[in-house]
Amino acid sequence: MSAETYSPSSFETESEMLPQDPPPKLIRFMGWWLIWLFIIALSAAIFVHLPETEHAAFVLIPREGADPIQSPRLATVNRVSVAEGQTVAAGAELFVMRSDEIRAFDTQLQTLTEDLHTQELTLAKMDEAYAAEANIKNAQVSQAESELRFREKQTASNRELLNRLEKLSKSGGFSQIDLIKLQLEAAGAEKDQAVAQRTLEQVKLERQQLENANLRKRAEQAGEVQKLKMKLGALKGDLENSQKNLLTIRAPYDAVIISLAQRNVGSVVQ
Repeated sequence: MSAETYSPSSFETESEMLPQDPPPKLIRFMGWWLIWLFIIALSAAIFVHLPETEHAAFVLIPREGADPIQSPRLATVNRVSVAEGQTVAAGAELFVMRSDEIRAFDTQLQTLTEDLHTQELTLAKMDEAYAAEANIKNAQVSQAESELRFREKQTASNRELLNRLEKLSKSGGFSQIDLIKLQLEAAGAEKDQAVAQRTLEQVKLERQQLENANLRKRAEQAGEVQKLKMKLGALKGDLENSQKNLLTIRAPYDAVIISLAQRNVGSVVQ
């Protein structure tokens, strides 16, 4: 009887190329350390944003452009109150300028102010004089109206009396001579009434003429006052932020000083 022999498979046989012992602990630690280092670096690259910084010389220009500040007058720089890169608020002092033109304008302003005061006094005196004359004319008108009313009543009474006496004279109860005298007196009263009427009309006309003349003169005087006020307003606008011969240049709004064309005191600008 023959016996069969069994040979194990090649997969079950240990290879001589593979290491038989596990790797040392140091090698395993370095492997895990590299793995975690890679994970941390990957996470930092994904979630952490590092700023990019570049150092270089440059000049900032506003997106909407710069607004140059110029001197409105021929002047000399008396003081520079700002520096490049400085932030200023609206109304802040930038420069103080010295100008002879400003001194001349200031003198003109004082002269016009005195002229305006004189013209206003003249206008006030004109109003006072007109008020006094108007009161006199009003009194004359009132007197003439009273005189006219009296004459009208007198004329009406004379007419009524004459009508009665004429009827009485026709019946022989009143003398014709006396009637004629009364008729003459009545005619004189009517004449006085007409004179009173003309006097009243004349006084009213004079009052109206006085009023018209005052209105014309007052309009002319008020026009002169208004012209002086307009000139003063224009001068005050030109002399805004000025005192004697010094002009202060101020920032029109909040801003940043980009550059200074004039830095030295004594420089002439225009």
